Amino acid sequence: MRFYLFVFTGKERDEETGYSYFSARYLDNEILTSFLSVDRYASKYPFISPYAYCAWNPMKLIDPTGDTLVAKESGSKKDIKGVAGKYGDRIQFDENGIASIDYSGMTESEIKKMKKHKGVALLSDIIESDKKILYEATDIILVTTLDGKRIAGTIANDNNGVVNLSRYGHDSNNGYSYMPQDGYDGQVIISASGEWRNPQGFDCRIEIVSHELAENYARTHLNRDYRGTESAHRYANARMKNLHEYYTYKSNYDPRKISPADQEKVRKYLGN
Repeated sequence: MRFYLFVFTGKERDEETGYSYFSARYLDNEILTSFLSVDRYASKYPFISPYAYCAWNPMKLIDPTGDTLVAKESGSKKDIKGVAGKYGDRIQFDENGIASIDYSGMTESEIKKMKKHKGVALLSDIIESDKKILYEATDIILVTTLDGKRIAGTIANDNNGVVNLSRYGHDSNNGYSYMPQDGYDGQVIISASGEWRNPQGFDCRIEIVSHELAENYARTHLNRDYRGTESAHRYANARMKNLHEYYTYKSNYDPRKISPADQEKVRKYLGN
């Protein structure tokens, strides 16, 4: 029987081999600063060993898998930063929209405090997981059918401005309505132009974004269905401490006025 424990990195340590599993690579716990295989992004950092963990600075930096949360457009990145609240500037994106958390220049106590922020903790869990989630703030819906056919639509066809897809736990229809785009395990789409208001009339967009990401995490990573006593929906409410179970949604998108950029996006996705 193989036993596991968790070390200072928060990753599983395999007692049989003595190594910690980082989804992409294994860390040698005898050395603590060296991976057993080459970093797939080593060419970007020619002055750092491709085997290095956290650029030889494990007390202040972390090394997540770095390829599990993607937000390609500016509005999407803004939403993700919004989930991190006052730590939004610490959320970084590379040229492909891949998210990471920057702890550089922070003390150990500052990092510990930052990690307690519920939004940062959620984003950290998603980023460090072995599943890949696409987040989009857009009014164009590009998804696939259950048999893999690509389809396109607009957010105007949805009555709450949210599309939440996973290849794992069931959705709100108690099944799988659609699948995420190819290459992704989960996909969350939030209307770019939509407005959400809580019972007091205040904007609660970031609350919606954080809830949907947490719900997708529960379905994609924890294999929870949308409904039930242990549902992804209940998980998201409890984890993010969502204050408002109900809210009003207003769509400001006119599908008759689709922009040239969105038209091009649809053409490329459909391959015509």
